[in-house]
Amino acid sequence: MSSLPRVALRSLIEERKDELKEVAQGVATRDGAKTASAIAMLVLALATGNNPATLLLSPFLEEGLRRAFALSATKRMLREDAQLETKRERVELLESISKSVEELLGQALIQIVRAQRSGEESILAALGGLRDDLEDFREDFESRFEDSDVRVDVQRVREGATGILVSDEAASPVRVSEMIVSGRGSVGIHVGRRRKK
Repeated sequence: MSSLPRVALRSLIEERKDELKEVAQGVATRDGAKTASAIAMLVLALATGNNPATLLLSPFLEEGLRRAFALSATKRMLREDAQLETKRERVELLESISKSVEELLGQALIQIVRAQRSGEESILAALGGLRDDLEDFREDFESRFEDSDVRVDVQRVREGATGILVSDEAASPVRVSEMIVSGRGSVGIHVGRRRKK
């Protein structure tokens, strides 16, 4: 992959008017839970849409990663909103939410590529490159997505088996690329402390 065209997420984001309106309402009312939920729904809609960025956004199909992004983006947006002094500035922020989501998605994808140590400079450039002013967002996002307990790309569970069993004592992360679990009573992954016999 020698070069990628400049990724243009903003037009795709702006097409999601209903989700953007929900994000704007959450920011306007300073409701962190509503904002995070709306951002997660917006990202899910983008990642499952019929558009050229679907493959690029596929990491956000994972709920934990989507939640990590939404919480980090919410934290940043609410902090920006708190710094605004006039109603006019607040209206301008709400109007620029699609730009903010685009920038934060780009930085989140860069952080994912960097964390996997699989990124080429062309990928980073296509995503807009590292931005110094968004370093705190990248660090917050990285800490959230690295805290995910279980990350599975493809899992096929058949014949009454259990794919993943997570107990309250779960302590370490699990990352699996592909797994097939079959047979009644079989468990693909059991995350937690071993029970004493």
